[in-house]
Amino acid sequence: MSGQKQENIGRRGRAVVVVLGDIGRSPRIQYHALSLARQASLKVDIVAYRGSEPHAAVLENGSIRIHKMTQWPTTPRSLPKILYPFMLLLKPLIQFLMLLWFLCLKVPSPDIFLVQVKSHFSLDKITLTN
Repeated sequence: MSGQKQENIGRRGRAVVVVLGDIGRSPRIQYHALSLARQASLKVDIVAYRGSEPHAAVLENGSIRIHKMTQWPTTPRSLPKILYPFMLLLKPLIQFLMLLWFLCLKVPSPDIFLVQVKSHFSLDKITLTN
């Protein structure tokens, strides 16, 4: 046990910030990443979709690396309507596999996960019925 403690003394912690959206349009999560890097002295990996550029402070921070995932393309209007349900099933599957690839293979193992998802609806508007 003491050997493991000795190994962790000089080790710098790592955090992964996952944004299921455009990192440039997520100022709150950029602030969280900066706080983890500056105040908690963690190495931070941000996994997000390509889009607008993040704040300059995030880009210039040496402790933060950004890993950009490819955005799922919009469904072409020329696609037959019979295939829309298939595309609705395929999209989350592809997104899951892409996220799994980034988190398991591309990004080093983290000590902390911070996840932000796009909110398409408010939870207070959901009514559960029996």
